Amino acid sequence: MLTVKLRRGFAALLIGTFFSHTSLAVESKDPIILTLHDWTGQLINTELMGRILENMGYNVKYQQADYIAQFAGLESGDLHIAMEMWETTGKQAMEARLKTGDTVDLGETGMNAI
Repeated sequence: MLTVKLRRGFAALLIGTFFSHTSLAVESKDPIILTLHDWTGQLINTELMGRILENMGYNVKYQQADYIAQFAGLESGDLHIAMEMWETTGKQAMEARLKTGDTVDLGETGMNAI
């Protein structure tokens, strides 16, 4: 079961990487700031997304951030992308941000914690 889910997740990343080499115009050279946390899965997902964005021509910066404090950084614009949200600890903060219309939930990564 886990193997199938991992394969789907990696397949999605490979497809994303393939399409990231298309000649789409980069909207800005300002860095896109991705949050880093202290667990392996988040670090891997963030690194993969950063590389996809770099392959598309974007300038990427990584910023270590406390999990709960990141919501203030996302709200202020000091942080731009958080690759993982846990419903058990960040659901209320995420729902509050989504209501403002300034935050977008791009869906699941396909990776599941066990």
